[in-house]
Amino acid sequence: IIAKMEDVLIDSHIEQIDGFRYRIETDVNGETVTVSEDGNPNLRRSVLVTMEILGKEWRMYVMPHPDRITVLFILLSDFVLLLVSIGVSFLYQYFVTIRDEKKELESHTDIDSLTGLYNRHGFDKAAMEALERRGVHRAVIVAIDVNDFKLFNDLYGHAIGDLVLKTMGEEMRAATTKNDLLARNGGDEFQILMIDPTDEEMGAMMEFFNRTYRFTDNGHPYEFRLSAGYATYPTQSMDFYQLCKMADQAMYHVKLHRKESFVPYSAEIAEERRGNLGLTIRDISQGVPIPLVIYTVADSEILFANQAMIEFLNCATIDDLLQYSNGKLTAIFPSDDRRKLQRNIKKFAKLPVGQHAHSTYRVTTKDGKEKQVFVTSRWMHNDHFGDIFFTSMVEQEDFLLKAGEVSKREHREIK
Repeated sequence: IIAKMEDVLIDSHIEQIDGFRYRIETDVNGETVTVSEDGNPNLRRSVLVTMEILGKEWRMYVMPHPDRITVLFILLSDFVLLLVSIGVSFLYQYFVTIRDEKKELESHTDIDSLTGLYNRHGFDKAAMEALERRGVHRAVIVAIDVNDFKLFNDLYGHAIGDLVLKTMGEEMRAATTKNDLLARNGGDEFQILMIDPTDEEMGAMMEFFNRTYRFTDNGHPYEFRLSAGYATYPTQSMDFYQLCKMADQAMYHVKLHRKESFVPYSAEIAEERRGNLGLTIRDISQGVPIPLVIYTVADSEILFANQAMIEFLNCATIDDLLQYSNGKLTAIFPSDDRRKLQRNIKKFAKLPVGQHAHSTYRVTTKDGKEKQVFVTSRWMHNDHFGDIFFTSMVEQEDFLLKAGEVSKREHREIK
């Protein structure tokens, strides 16, 4: 049988066999006869194609030529290597990103967002690492507190308090070296670690704490001062936390006595107590038993009223009182007494600072009730508000009753 290959492939759906090995066979009298082959009958993993020619079934086995298999393998290998390279590159970039994000997160957890200085956690970690390095012969830990900071928050609001803290951070950066570690521990307390400070640098620190710091907000000037104490490594202790405690005690010694602004820790300081430093303007507001109001001489603007004064005028809160009076003390007096008050303010402001002045008036509470009151006032000068009055009020009947009781008691004691 003679058959052209093109004729054989007509019904096989195979257009060409270039680059392939093949073998064609059929059965003759029960035996398999190979009709055509390319010289290598071993066709592993071949594809079988059956066809019918001249009424007889023929089988053709086809497989790629070994050279073609090699090319395909190389191409496949290159593709796999490309995928692996892409995967490795992606994983590397992923882990680099995770590492950078972790470092950024750690930096944020170590930094105080308001001042940009270390927070307590970051400072402790960085300071202990610095003290553990070889070559540190001397170090000084400084504890710092802003004087009367609670007064800023209570009188001027937290926005001004935040400006105090930001200003403090800026001043600390300007006054220290690049080797010093700076921190805000929280609230109005700060810390500095000075590594091997020179005598000149310690002298500069003394000047830093002897200064008065000033800033302006919306045209209004503000000022604050600092109290600070320090402890020295390794002469006073080699334990970091013990040094921090010593510096803290020295700082509170300064706050207690207000004679110096920057002192070292000593054994005498360790015996002092600091519990009596915890009073705030809020404690005073709620604790003073008689009605008290602070207002300006110039326009009678109410700056402060304690809880007793708020209740005395039958108001619920300080905001309620300010709304009722439009922020002016004169608004709580009837017209005749208002004119009397304004005359007395001018007269009393000419008295020596600290001298008491007394008078009687009528005041009107928020619910319209009129009270006869006995008023005691004295004035002083404030750098921010100018001349101001401190005034207490008691109902005249209560005052006369208490004065009479005192008089009777003194009369009995004399007898």
